[in-house]
Order: sequence, then structure tokens, then C-alpha cells
Amino acid sequence: MVQIIFLFVKRLNNLLKKQLKFKIMLIINNNIIRGAIIIFYKNINRQRFYLAVYNPKTGNTSFVGGAEEDIDNGDLYKTAKREVKEEIGINPDEYILKPTTLINEFFFGEHKIDRLGCNGKYNVFYADISDINEIIHQEEQKSIQWLNKEDLINAISFPDLR
Repeated sequence: MVQIIFLFVKRLNNLLKKQLKFKIMLIINNNIIRGAIIIFYKNINRQRFYLAVYNPKTGNTSFVGGAEEDIDNGDLYKTAKREVKEEIGINPDEYILKPTTLINEFFFGEHKIDRLGCNGKYNVFYADISDINEIIHQEEQKSIQWLNKEDLINAISFPDLR
């Protein structure tokens, strides 16, 4: 019985620490982390399909994308092109990146512990890659899939991206 109470107190303590850390991060780390999301599409037999990637680090299915880095020099086009090359190995000269007016705004959760509680603002881009026949996913991403709109909406892990 004492052991059960000890385990309960220990779990409760860990939970409270996580919640407190999250609240402290929200107060202290008032950073806005900028980034890019790239929605790739292609037309197959007159039907549009979208590229979805599964990230094994987070267990999430989403689009290609990521946070701005110093090397991007504040240019989100550079961020988008770098992320595409890193995640799916497509060179920037193989597609035309088109901006949208959409910005996906969110708070980082515990999957990105170094950014926990930070506000993310990711500009959304899109690109037609109908002419690219094969995408060889990089080690960072476990798998990629072409999905129609309905299947994509069901597969995306983050409700704000659906």
C-alpha cells in the first residue's frame, strides 16, 4: 500500500512539474518561432493528391516544414527550401514555391521540449510537383504518402492544419 501511494505521489509530482514548467515557459519564453509549412500537391488522373509526412520523433503526420534557423537570415523562402531538401531531398530548382496569405499559429507542446510553450508562426507555401516521379524520403522522416483531400484531413495530426 505504501508503495502504491509513493508511486501515485511521484506521478502527481511529475505531472505538476510539467504543468509548472509549461506555465513558466509561457511567461519567460515569450518567443515567437517563425517557420514554414510547404503543401506539395500533384494531379494524378485528374485528381489532386497532397504529400503527407510521418515524423517518428513526434509521432505526427503533417506537411513538410520546420522552424527558421540562423542560416536562413530571416528569409522564410530559404527556410521552406531548406526544410524541403532536408526532409524529402528535393532540390529548390525542381519546383516553384508559391506563398499564400495563410499563417499557422500555434503553441509548441511537449514533443518539442526545447520550444515548449513558445508561440509558433509558420507561413504556408504550396508547390505543384506533378513532374517529379519519385521522392526519396530522408532519414528524418519515416514515411511519405500521397493522399486525396479527404484522407489527408483524416491523417493530419494537428487539428489546426486540417
